[in-house]
Amino acid sequence: MRGARFLSLPSDRRWPRRLLLATVLALGLGWVPYQLYGYSSLARLAKLRAELAALRQGNRALREKNQRLRAEIQLHDEDPLAAVERVAREDLGLVKPGELVFRIVEDAR
Repeated sequence: MRGARFLSLPSDRRWPRRLLLATVLALGLGWVPYQLYGYSSLARLAKLRAELAALRQGNRALREKNQRLRAEIQLHDEDPLAAVERVAREDLGLVKPGELVFRIVEDAR
């Protein structure tokens, strides 16, 4: 009869506590890693760090572009006619009378 006492699970009062403890433990073991490695913390931190690095790279490129544009503005302010001539030659392809223009065309084979 001793074995029958251990087989009657519902009459044992420890089982509800054990079941509650097992449920809490299972939820805790599933929730804690999600909080650590899920979208909410470490993965989000890594994503934000990557985004920050990309933004810093973009800012660096924009600063360099601003420096080039400031240098170009300074050239325009120092000698406006030379700046107009440079734009006419480089952007519009114009030449002065009497100048020869040589175009090098690469073979498209």
